[in-house]
Amino acid sequence: LRILRLLRFAVRFGFGVDPATWEAARASAPGLQRLSAERVRAEWFNGLKTAQSPALLLNLWDEIGAIAMWLPELVSGERYAVSGAPAGTDAGRPLTARRSPLTVIDALPRDPVLITCYLSADPVATLTRLKCSNAEIERGRRIAEHRGNWPDAAAEVGVRKWLAQVGPAADDLVAIAHADGRDGGLEQAVDAVRRSGAALTLGDLAVTGRDLME
Repeated sequence: LRILRLLRFAVRFGFGVDPATWEAARASAPGLQRLSAERVRAEWFNGLKTAQSPALLLNLWDEIGAIAMWLPELVSGERYAVSGAPAGTDAGRPLTARRSPLTVIDALPRDPVLITCYLSADPVATLTRLKCSNAEIERGRRIAEHRGNWPDAAAEVGVRKWLAQVGPAADDLVAIAHADGRDGGLEQAVDAVRRSGAALTLGDLAVTGRDLME
């Protein structure tokens, strides 16, 4: 557990990791398999929320082997590949990412569930392994189901249909599109539809089935 806390504090405070400490952590990394999923989730989520750069936290988890061990879906495919930032070479100086892997996650809200779902090729599998709540797993399912299906922000009818289709996942998807540089005015279009009061579900309608029967 102290290995994961080492990584969390390093990226939270911008600390360098002493080379001997880093080598000891790597040597003991196989012990990460004995941690409970709840402990791993707490360190991962708290790390994402407090890191100066979530991308750097991802780098260090990958370097130590925690990604392959606990979050294997995060390295499934080129989009999710992690480039390493060696940790033991900047002792006494703030850690900085030499490359900018997955810089989009630094632009996302500091929402650990959202970031994890964005990075994962299978959010449901990842959140289930971390023993997240049913609500969080369902959130991941909706993100996985609808991501990549972006409406034409210039077409109001299309945006309304999209909002009705994606339901509660809309805000997560808008945040991903914005951070990924694919917004194209989607955030403003969604706000406009919501301000218009347009009905997006049956429950939003002013007329009920009983009204029609009467």
